[in-house]
Amino acid sequence: MAYAKARYGADFATFRKVYRLPPSVTGWADVASFDFDGLKRTARVVADDVEFLSNVAEKYFRLAATSIRKPDPAGLVFGQRFLSEDCPLGVLAAAGRWFDVISVQPSVFGSTTERVQHVIARLINISRQANNTPSSSRTPRRTSPRPCPTLRSHP
Repeated sequence: MAYAKARYGADFATFRKVYRLPPSVTGWADVASFDFDGLKRTARVVADDVEFLSNVAEKYFRLAATSIRKPDPAGLVFGQRFLSEDCPLGVLAAAGRWFDVISVQPSVFGSTTERVQHVIARLINISRQANNTPSSSRTPRRTSPRPCPTLRSHP
């Protein structure tokens, strides 16, 4: 709730409109007990979710990377693994700032070559922005030509 308060401040009316809260929710105290399960995910709500996730990822990845680097500053820090269908740009950017290696797993539930290429292009752009160079030795590389098959059953 602290994020929502910081984002919307004293403008509770806008928060209530964006999240389509009923008239019974009149202030921040009411939000704490409101059940958001039936919330319609509008573009604005999704944007808030992505911004919130990006903030959490930045803090979490910073903590993880600095903890790993503390005993071994020269060590290689392997970061998060993402599904290609669910990797918000802000979260990828945070991972790129703190980890030496991240992985994007093509989803077996509908990843297409175009989608995988789109994610790779996003990673390349993030890498270039993070390094502030037109080309970088840290440019992400695709290491597998296609998704790994899933294990349908095991003995």
